[in-house]
Amino acid sequence: MSKTVLITGSTSGVGKELCFFYEKKGWEVWALGRDKNKLKNQFSNTKVKTIHADLLDLSIENLKKQTKDLLKLDLLINNAGLLIKKSFLKLTNQEMKEMYEVNIFSIHTLIQELHSKLSKANKASIINIGSAGGVTNTLKFPGMSGYSSSKAALSVYTECLATELAEYDISINCLALGAVETPMLKQAFPSTANKVTPLEMAEYIYNFSISSKIINGQTLIIAANNP
Repeated sequence: MSKTVLITGSTSGVGKELCFFYEKKGWEVWALGRDKNKLKNQFSNTKVKTIHADLLDLSIENLKKQTKDLLKLDLLINNAGLLIKKSFLKLTNQEMKEMYEVNIFSIHTLIQELHSKLSKANKASIINIGSAGGVTNTLKFPGMSGYSSSKAALSVYTECLATELAEYDISINCLALGAVETPMLKQAFPSTANKVTPLEMAEYIYNFSISSKIINGQTLIIAANNP
């Protein structure tokens, strides 16, 4: 039986390449994204199954309806993220809440709701995609307080959950990515030139996912530079 992976943030950047990479490797892929047209167009000629959901306002009922045929889940990759770059003096509470909603609270909800499907797999795992900027004692940049702090919360959340999920034989780790050539990077750092492509990072994440069973509760910085 083939293994199954569910990937969030699947309509662009690293998430998009992850979907294609896992499918190429023979996995059953479930792609979650908030842009219904992009989901349909990108994966129309593939076997990828799509889930239309907005992590900023995640409906549990909608998630359950669209994953009713997902019987077991070997791997959950929480790749989606929201970045609003703005000076802390101008960053509103609503904007902070939106980043935390996508970058931490929606992940909590997804893991809770998909827990039973992960538990049915043999040694299932979860990979949370964090940020090098969300790790203590790394470079920090103006305008990134909300994003970086939400990713820092994700790192500690990962560490805490490793203890709670151990009894279900589910491992969980956080990969704190440095600069990758994605729309989000261009949004945050328009002039940054970087040689790490989304496909290269997708391949790294795939290789980590199939060889990381002895690692649990860790945050690993995966970066050529930051940014």
